Amino acid sequence: MTTTDSMKKLKDKICKAEADNDKTKSKYTEKLNELDMANQQYINEMTVEFEKCQAMEKLRMEFFVESIRDYLDYVDVSKDARLTNSFQNIQHGLSEMTIEEDLKKYADQKGTGMAMNWPTFIEYDSTGSSMNIGSLQVRDND
Repeated sequence: MTTTDSMKKLKDKICKAEADNDKTKSKYTEKLNELDMANQQYINEMTVEFEKCQAMEKLRMEFFVESIRDYLDYVDVSKDARLTNSFQNIQHGLSEMTIEEDLKKYADQKGTGMAMNWPTFIEYDSTGSSMNIGSLQVRDND
C-alpha cells in the first residue's frame, strides 16, 4: 500500500469522524434544548408536589408540638429537680420553635427556593488534561 493511499484513507476516517462528531453534537444540543423547554413544566409540577409535602410536614410538626405540650401539662415533675429542669428546657425549646420559619428554611435549602443545576453543553477540550463533570473531575491517566 502506498503512502498516498494510506493518507487518503486516514483523511476519509478523519472526515467521517468529524461528521459523526458534528451529528452527535447536534443531537446532544437538540436534546438539551428539549430539556430546557421542559424545565418550566417540571418546576411547576414539582412545586405543587413540594407544597403538598410542606402542608403535611406542617401538620406533622403542629401535632408533635401539641402532643409534647399536652404531655408536659399532664406529667408531674415537681418531685424531681432534674425532671423540672429538663421539662423547662423542652418548653423553652418549643416556645422558640417556629414552624413557618423551619418550613421556609427547608424550602430554601432543599425545595423550591434552592438553586437549580440544569444540564448545559460543555465543549470538549482535547488539549486539557481534565474536565469537570458536575461535581466530579475526570483526569487523564497519561
